[in-house]
Amino acid sequence: MEVRSLQTDSFYGYDRTAGKFSDGDEIGELVLQVKPAMQALIERYDLADRSMISIGAGRAHEEFHFLEAGCKVDLLDLLDPVIDPLADSIRQRIDAGQSPTETSLNYIISDLYLFLEDAVTFSQAKYDVSYISSFAPDELDREAIQLSYRRRRTKAEAYASYQSWPEGMPPFQQAIMDVGQLVKDGGLFLLQSYRGGVNIQENPHYGQLVRDQLARNDLYLLEIHYFTQSPSILLIAAVKGKDQHQTWMERLASKPGLPEFHGRYPDPDMRRDISRWEPEAEKDATPAEETEVETAPPRKTRSPKNAQV
Repeated sequence: MEVRSLQTDSFYGYDRTAGKFSDGDEIGELVLQVKPAMQALIERYDLADRSMISIGAGRAHEEFHFLEAGCKVDLLDLLDPVIDPLADSIRQRIDAGQSPTETSLNYIISDLYLFLEDAVTFSQAKYDVSYISSFAPDELDREAIQLSYRRRRTKAEAYASYQSWPEGMPPFQQAIMDVGQLVKDGGLFLLQSYRGGVNIQENPHYGQLVRDQLARNDLYLLEIHYFTQSPSILLIAAVKGKDQHQTWMERLASKPGLPEFHGRYPDPDMRRDISRWEPEAEKDATPAEETEVETAPPRKTRSPKNAQV
């Protein structure tokens, strides 16, 4: 594991005096593209001035806006050039932005699974927010589970419903749940999922499965947003610890609705046409036990042997 402290403007190639990014810089273009969605996220979940860790951060174009909102941000990514063609260019940015005196931005170069297995790191790193925006190993896993499930269904079952997610199957790898344990009590767990997403309209049980798996890991679902026209693109928000759940539900109820999310999505009309799945308050008591499912492979653990980064 390698930890590098960075000067924000140098890493992003941002000229603060001129108020612009380097000419022709793709990261700068992405930072500007996602700005409305990220500002909406910051406002809805009161993210300004928080400490956070972002998993699978890559170029970290979304996280720029957390830094602009006064957050202290740790970025985590493996940056393996065999897997990520942009890894070398990101490492060059890290080298250019290195600053031993910087305290607001760190880049942790590590496999997530190994990072979580470091007992010292896992027990001492406590953040206000954990942020995951498209973590490929978990998404590819979910994609494979749905493909397997569809193949095992009979034609009659397929005609009867478009269900693609097995009953009782946990939605996330355990490593994703372990990321939530890096959050302080009362802190937030935020996850955006794109590839391999589960259509929450065609799989109405999926929201409950999300809720139950979160609760088994002391994370309590606040809301799920999804694209109305593409209901497999999700934004999931949860709070660590049951004591703060009702407070957060009341806080969100008093706020205007989220206007958009997933700012990278190319169609602005799609990303602004969003719906909200909410847990039923009366079912807050005890999460359902995880059940064995024979129609799909088991979810992966956080063992580094299963890492697909």
